[in-house]
Amino acid sequence: MYPLNNGGLKMEPTKNAKRYQHLSDNELSALKFWQIDESKSDIHFIETEDHWQLAVTHYPPKEKKFPYPILLCHGLGSNRLAFYSESSRSFGQYLASNGFDVYACDLRGHGLSEKPGRTNDLRYNWGFLEYATLDMPAIIDAVLSLSSEKQCCFIGHSMGGILLYYLASQSDARIKRGITLGSSLDYSNTGSLFRLIATAAPLTHILPATPIHWAARISGYLSRYHAGAIDPFLANPKNISPQSFSQYTRTATHPVSSRVLRDLALAITGEGMVDQQGQKIARSLAEKGYPFPILAVSGSRDLQCPPEAAHRFGTEQKVFGKEYGQQEEYGHHDLLIGKRAHLEVWPTLAEWLVKT
Repeated sequence: MYPLNNGGLKMEPTKNAKRYQHLSDNELSALKFWQIDESKSDIHFIETEDHWQLAVTHYPPKEKKFPYPILLCHGLGSNRLAFYSESSRSFGQYLASNGFDVYACDLRGHGLSEKPGRTNDLRYNWGFLEYATLDMPAIIDAVLSLSSEKQCCFIGHSMGGILLYYLASQSDARIKRGITLGSSLDYSNTGSLFRLIATAAPLTHILPATPIHWAARISGYLSRYHAGAIDPFLANPKNISPQSFSQYTRTATHPVSSRVLRDLALAITGEGMVDQQGQKIARSLAEKGYPFPILAVSGSRDLQCPPEAAHRFGTEQKVFGKEYGQQEEYGHHDLLIGKRAHLEVWPTLAEWLVKT
C-alpha cells in the first residue's frame, strides 16, 4: 500500500501474490473458472484520506502514442472486470494495444479494493459523495503520479459516468476530456426502468448493503444454458454472448452500499443529486458550463439509461444501434462487452479521445 501525501506518490507494482489479497475464496474461484488472466497488468494499492485501500490496475502500452493517461471507472455494484467482454478481450487491453496508457480503478467495496468483512472494521456506510470526494481524488492523484502527467482522460460507465459529471461540476482541472457510457444526472420522465429502484429506495434503510448482484448472477448462471435468460435490464440479449454475460455477472458484480442507492434515486426521480456543498450537480453544470469536453454515449435499447436521459448532459452525444450504422441495438452493458463492441464501439471511443 502506498498512502497519498503532499510530496506525491512513490508506487511500485504490487506482487501478484498480493494482487488478490482482498478477494474471498469464492471470488478467486470465479476468476479461475473464467480464466481471467491479468498477468500483463500491474496492480497498485493506494490509501484514501479516510484510510480505505483502493486498487488501480495498470495496462501499460508497448509504445505510448497518446500523452494523457486513460482512467476507466466502473458503474454501480461493479468493478474493473466490467470492461472485460471475455477473458481474452478487454477494453483496457485494447486501448493499451493502441498506444494508450490505461488505468482501471476499483472503488471502495469493489473488485480488488478493500471490502467490509468479518476480518476488518469496515462497514457499508458510504454514499455517492464518498466515491466522489474521497475515492476519486486518491485514484486520480495516483494515475497522474504513475504516468508523470498533469491531466488524464476519464471514461466512466453508468455510475462511473455520473462521477465524471461530478468532477466536471467541480471544474476539476486534472481531467482533459471524458466519456460517459450509459450515464445521466436525470432519468426522470424517460423509459428508464431505474424508476423501479427509486420506488424501492426507502427499503434500503433496512440493510446497510443491498444485494442487487444476486439477480444478475442468477440471470448469468441461467444464460449459460439458455440465452433467453439474459436480463434485458443489463444488456440487449441479442447483442451479447451468454459467455460474456455470464462471466460479467459472476466476476464483476457486488453488493451495493444502501446509501449509494438512495443517493442515485435522486437522479432517477429528477430531484437532483447534490455535491458536498449541497448544490445540485446538474444545476452547477448548467450555470457554469463544462470545463472540458464530455462525449455522452448511449445504447439505442438501454433500459437503464435510454438516449433521451443520456442526451440531457455532455458536450457531444453519440448513440449506438441499428439506426446509427451498427448491426444490432445496444443495451447497457453491451456497450462495453457486446458481441461487436470491440469493432463498433471501442474504436469510436478511442478516436474521440485523440480528437483535438
